[in-house]
Amino acid sequence: MWFLVAIMTLIHNGDEKDIYVWENPRFTTSEQCLEFVRGNSKNIYEHLKVEMPGDKMDRLLCVEQERLRQFIMEGDAKVVPEGENI
Repeated sequence: MWFLVAIMTLIHNGDEKDIYVWENPRFTTSEQCLEFVRGNSKNIYEHLKVEMPGDKMDRLLCVEQERLRQFIMEGDAKVVPEGENI
């Protein structure tokens, strides 16, 4: 399972950045995720402006489920729960 993840620019607590994880849609391959991004980039940016006001996107990534879980468990970022689907 692959997830679309946005890493934001603002830094909290000296070294933590917010990340935004889309729970829907989910993808079975990285290629599906990348294709979704190519076809929906405007909607993705607009959605982030609503969900993360005052912050800007640094990077947009397609991340495999286990790597995402490790990233969150290691505490490398503050996860902002998804409000609405794109």
